[in-house]
Amino acid sequence: GYIVVPDLVPEQLLQPAINAITDFLDVNLEDPATWYQKNLGSNGIVPIHHHQAFWDIRQYEPVYRLFADLFNTEDLWIRLDRASFKPPWRPQLPEEKDDSRVHLNSHPEKVFLPRYQGILYLTDTEDSQGAFCCVPSLYQREQTTLNRKSLLFTDEELKDHNIVNLGGKAGTFILWDSR
Repeated sequence: GYIVVPDLVPEQLLQPAINAITDFLDVNLEDPATWYQKNLGSNGIVPIHHHQAFWDIRQYEPVYRLFADLFNTEDLWIRLDRASFKPPWRPQLPEEKDDSRVHLNSHPEKVFLPRYQGILYLTDTEDSQGAFCCVPSLYQREQTTLNRKSLLFTDEELKDHNIVNLGGKAGTFILWDSR
């Protein structure tokens, strides 16, 4: 499952993170012509993982408290997370299409402790644009996710399942256990 926490992070923390990404990429959010200058691949990863703006968000009390409560400890370790910049796909450049596939993050039968992950939306994001999607019905039958050779799902395996795309307003945090 997943939880959606609206308004977890305030604008005054979001804007420095947006600025870090746009400065690194030399992007002007008001000028779409600048959005496509650097090829970040289909996943849009921006390699500025430890920018101070991201640390400020990680250390923001409500974010920290969310994870401390889930893990039932004050002693948390930070895992490497990342920024992503994915401007709208342009049909005239099919090679830029996000070809991310529905996948498991790990083999559930090999991971026994919770593995929480989250996505923070820095800007308002429509459902159709959402970076997070899931397929809840895959977990209704255990054999669908256990003992798989591949963590990726094929189109054939997904044909009878509804893919849920989640958007959110700026500051929305989506959290899930990726086991």
